[in-house]
Amino acid sequence: GNVVIPEEIEGVAVRSIGVNTFYNCTPLTSIILPDTLTSIQMSAFDGCTNLASVTLGSGLRTIRSYAFADCSGLTNLELPDTVTQIEAGAFLQCTSLTSITLPGSLTSLGSGAFSRCDKLTSADLSASQLTCIETNAFDRCGNLASVTLPTGLTGIGDSAFSGCSALTSITLPDNLTSIGAYAFSGCAITELTLPAGLTTLGEGAFSECESLTCADLSASQLTGIETYTFSGCHGL
Repeated sequence: GNVVIPEEIEGVAVRSIGVNTFYNCTPLTSIILPDTLTSIQMSAFDGCTNLASVTLGSGLRTIRSYAFADCSGLTNLELPDTVTQIEAGAFLQCTSLTSITLPGSLTSLGSGAFSRCDKLTSADLSASQLTCIETNAFDRCGNLASVTLPTGLTGIGDSAFSGCSALTSITLPDNLTSIGAYAFSGCAITELTLPAGLTTLGEGAFSECESLTCADLSASQLTGIETYTFSGCHGL
C-alpha cells in the first residue's frame, strides 16, 4: 500500500523514522516522507521488497545502516542535497536500482552502502564531498558500467568496486593517495593510469582484471607493489 508520513503528529514535528519501523513490510509499495525529517534509522525499511517509490524530504541528513537494504523493488532514488551521511549497507541488495547520483552535501558513504545492486549501471559521485569510499561500497554490482569519482577523493577502500564486471574504465582523481586491497578486482578495465599522488596500492587491487592491456604506474609515488596486485590480468 501507499504511506504518507505527515510533518507533524499531535503537534510534534516528525524528525526521524525509527529503527525497524517498516522492517519486512512487504505490502508497502510507496512512501512519502516529510521535509521535517532529518534521519532514517537503522533497517527502517529493510526487506520492503515491494517498495517501488520513495520520496525523501528536503531536510533529510542521515540515512542509517541498512535503512533500505533488500528493497528489491526500488528502481529509482533521488537523494536531496541535504544528505550528509549514508551508513553501511543502507541500500544493500537493492537489486532493481539502476542509477544513483550522490548529492553535493554528502561527506560520508559507509561500507557496502550499494553492495550487490545487480542492475545498477551508473554511479555519479562527482558532486559529493567524499574523501573516502569505504570497503565494499559498490562490490558485486555486476552491471555497473559508469563511475564518476569526486576530485577531492583521497582513498578507495578494500573491495570497494570488486566484482564490477561491466566496469571498463575508471578515471582516478589526482588527489587519490590510497587504493585498498582488491578494490577493483574482477573489473573489466582495459587501461589504467595511476595518479601522481598515489602512495599506497593494496594487495590484489586490480587482480582478475582480464581485459586490462595497459597499466601506467610511472607518475605515482609507489615504492613497492603488493602481492597479487595484477594477478590474473592475462592481457598485460
